Amino acid sequence: MNLHSASQETYRMLVESVAAKQVRVFSTPDWLDRVCGANNWGACIAFDKGGTVTGMMPYCFKRYLGKLVIRMPTLTPFLDVWINYPHGMRSTASQIRFRRKVMKELITGLPATFYFSQQYSYSLTDWLPFYWQGFRQTTMYSYVFPAGKSVDVVWHEMKPETRNMLRRAARELKVVGSPDIDSFYQLNEESYRRKGLVIPYTKSFLLDLFNRFQAIGQAHIYFAEDANGVGCAGILVFSDHATDYYLASGFDKKWAPPGAVQLLLWHAIKSALGRGKSFDFEGSMIPSIAAMFKGFGADQLAYSKIFKGQNRFIQALKILRR
Repeated sequence: MNLHSASQETYRMLVESVAAKQVRVFSTPDWLDRVCGANNWGACIAFDKGGTVTGMMPYCFKRYLGKLVIRMPTLTPFLDVWINYPHGMRSTASQIRFRRKVMKELITGLPATFYFSQQYSYSLTDWLPFYWQGFRQTTMYSYVFPAGKSVDVVWHEMKPETRNMLRRAARELKVVGSPDIDSFYQLNEESYRRKGLVIPYTKSFLLDLFNRFQAIGQAHIYFAEDANGVGCAGILVFSDHATDYYLASGFDKKWAPPGAVQLLLWHAIKSALGRGKSFDFEGSMIPSIAAMFKGFGADQLAYSKIFKGQNRFIQALKILRR
């Protein structure tokens, strides 16, 4: 196999022609253009001797303190390592050998960087090729309802406290869909402010991202409105061919009753499962948020954060990223 550190044009063509229904929305060129910047992402691509693509791995980069850094882009939970197994390769041992060979070449094709930190989707179940090249790993978690799960089953399997909260919220609020990015951003920003944090993206950034994916039916905003039509909470959902992802939310603490965000999540879950898709809460390592997600009864899935860097500057880089 020969590895090529590919141009964006090659990756764009291959995603569209070979892997359109296999990479998640976060690894599509449209997404990367907007969250990284059109000139701030690349991809490693491996081919076999016959010129067939065997694997692809996008990455996002920036410069901090004059150093090249590969890091996760804004509003992006994870990227893909896509492996194209040969047709008819069914032996587990053969698949492992093939995958590790391809991944070794993809990793070797990464540009030299001062610091590397990427999160990879659930499809990456074997991070040993990274380990063997000096990378480290930590496990992260999300909560997912798989496609095909019955809404009725979800309702009966969720925690009684969650069901009761949803019933109470539904008596006071109604859920509406709206492309009102201004109102959503205001609620989202307020939620960050209450925690003493600065929202990590601008309204223009969010508007550009939302407009692009709303135009192709892959972005939705849902608001919880009271009897006077006032929106007191909102959530942002993006989609791909297989999954709806909850990426952001916000609520007005003065007006939102308990369960407003949960009611919106329940609406989004029913929408996804009703369209034959899975629903991904997009995870959180914060105990209170993880507990809220788990209250719905979703499956816990693990994914990997892979990182490597020169230790003396890592803390400074983390501060800059915040």
